[in-house]
Amino acid sequence: LGDLEGALEDYNQALRLNPRNGNVYVNRGMLYTNQGDYIEALADYNQAIYYDSKNPTAFNNRALVSRSLGNLSGAISDYTRSIQLDPQNPTSYNNRGNAHADNGHLDRAIADYTTALRLNPRYANAYDNRGVARAEAGDFQNAIQDHTHALELGQQNAVAYSNRGVARAKFGDLPGAIADFDQTLALDPCNVTAFSNRGKARKDQNDLTGALADFAQALTLDPAYSIAYINRGMAYYLLGDLNAALDDFNMANNLNEQAVTQHKSLYSGLRQTDDDLLDFHAVQRPAQPFALAGLALANQALGRVDEACRFWKMLIALDHNFGDVSWVQAKLGWTDPLAEEARKLIAIL
Repeated sequence: LGDLEGALEDYNQALRLNPRNGNVYVNRGMLYTNQGDYIEALADYNQAIYYDSKNPTAFNNRALVSRSLGNLSGAISDYTRSIQLDPQNPTSYNNRGNAHADNGHLDRAIADYTTALRLNPRYANAYDNRGVARAEAGDFQNAIQDHTHALELGQQNAVAYSNRGVARAKFGDLPGAIADFDQTLALDPCNVTAFSNRGKARKDQNDLTGALADFAQALTLDPAYSIAYINRGMAYYLLGDLNAALDDFNMANNLNEQAVTQHKSLYSGLRQTDDDLLDFHAVQRPAQPFALAGLALANQALGRVDEACRFWKMLIALDHNFGDVSWVQAKLGWTDPLAEEARKLIAIL
């Protein structure tokens, strides 16, 4: 009913009457988790497991909190324990697949999603998550097929439309991607990720005016969304507005210094946890190299060669492969003209 204070008081009273009841700790832990109080939630799940070491839900939910706190190894360990206790529950396979994918082990993630689907062939979230993993692995056609299955089973799901749009964009079907992002925004008009993704697809179609409008909307909704700054910066760069591009790349770089994670694309998909337990997503941020590369090119175009070289040397310090233009082009998804500018810059380092 939304009376969280009343719920919390009832859980507290239940534990005063019986401080060894593991299920009450699980329930109170879910309340804390939904409030974003992960430390208290973790403490409750620890207590639940202390009093009932064979409670698969406690392990599964503690893993969800560990994943949100960045403890992927702990999350995977807890999901595995939950599976050992309840091997026929597809939820823990789906959620462990998310943790494996976050950890970069896409093959293990796909195997877990596939097991979840064997146990429950109508598990829409598992189809959608397997599609995200397949797209990240470069298997775009099967990814699109998985997202389509998820939509057929889950009916009108904004996240699944957005994820299919990402797979279509990476596959090169930009009109199909834009149609999916349109559908996402029809269902969820404040979806920051969809605005940013549609803007990038429009930019890749050379609709720079439409792209700028989408990036502006994304940044109105979330002024700290780094991906939109990077994509908008590239749109400004292509329009020849180099100072505006530089401002956006600088903003993205400043934000990245606060939260850096690895991304292979500036299109952003989202994995879905099982709605029957907990459903929350960590905000995805772009990797710092995208912003640094934009800063280098914008400064080079403005004639600030020393600054451009400084930023590119920072890239090479992060990964020596940034000295190889072919690798850079594949990594950042740059067109030939952008790669040629990078080649000129690398040649003078």
